[in-house]
Amino acid sequence: MRYFFPGLILTGLCLSALPGFAHHATTAFYHQDQWVEIEGVVQQWLFRNPHPVLYVQAPDADGEIRVFEIGFAPATVLAKRGWSTETFQEGDVIQARGHPSKAPGTYGLSGAAIRREDGTEVR
Repeated sequence: MRYFFPGLILTGLCLSALPGFAHHATTAFYHQDQWVEIEGVVQQWLFRNPHPVLYVQAPDADGEIRVFEIGFAPATVLAKRGWSTETFQEGDVIQARGHPSKAPGTYGLSGAAIRREDGTEVR
């Protein structure tokens, strides 16, 4: 009886963390087995919580100009790496490689690696 209560608390804590893990799962929204590369112009950089977003105007696979929405890790994580509201500016030319959105008619990337026009990687 003495060990039941701490075990119950530990189980409850573990179960309460599950919704957090589910929120951050990207497999429901992005093709984890596919990669897309784009090169385009930054339209807007929103450095905010819970997730910063970079909007990039770039041609899709058919050559049509689209606005791609690139999502990132939480702003608090990126800030520890040195990212800020100044990391990207409107008009910057970037290259991005990431997992494409599954939703038809949407243009999003997840897990994107970003390079500047001069070839330097944004980490």
